[in-house]
Amino acid sequence: MNKKIRKLLRQAKDIIVGWSEKPHVVYAVIATVGVVGFALITPPFQGPDEESHYVRVQYIANGQLFPSESMELPTSIVKVAYITFYDKDIRGRTNQHYDLSRTKEALKIPYHTGETYKPVLVTYSPILYLPAVPGVALANALNLSPLISLYIARISLGLVAVLLFFLSIKLIPNKKYLLVAVALIPTLVFQQAVVNADSISYALLAVFIAYILN
Repeated sequence: MNKKIRKLLRQAKDIIVGWSEKPHVVYAVIATVGVVGFALITPPFQGPDEESHYVRVQYIANGQLFPSESMELPTSIVKVAYITFYDKDIRGRTNQHYDLSRTKEALKIPYHTGETYKPVLVTYSPILYLPAVPGVALANALNLSPLISLYIARISLGLVAVLLFFLSIKLIPNKKYLLVAVALIPTLVFQQAVVNADSISYALLAVFIAYILN
């Protein structure tokens, strides 16, 4: 029995040592779990200004790279936002809880409703949202609820941000675990799990810094 235990301990040690020599892999595993977890458990539109950034993704998915006064989107987006967010914003209210029945109700609303509205004009660069566009466009084509495309956008943007940080950690010549520690700051991981422009911009900055140092 002692020999088996020692063998298992040696194997565990070899695995830990092997992983410690691959900080980019360590980061990718932890960050992927964190990003996907945050994306799934965070109530809809509860990220910072997430409703506005999601509308920006919808602009692009509908072929409008830049904001225009003539731009219109289906009212289903507003309906889903009101059901899940506007009518009862829980951000900053620790004594309130999100009711999952709101999500179930929003999932019943199809993307195409026959009615349109003029959305708020958001002027961030379209490049920062491109990873989310194919999945959102496909969800729209399938007439899925905007709520589904919101989660698609979250996970798409988050995973691409993780990939970019993964590449930057692999590329940087030294202090790799310092960059891992920065990239795994909980606030940054959470930010990568909701729809916004910052997650991709920070990840691109990390790649740029790693490239320069390399």
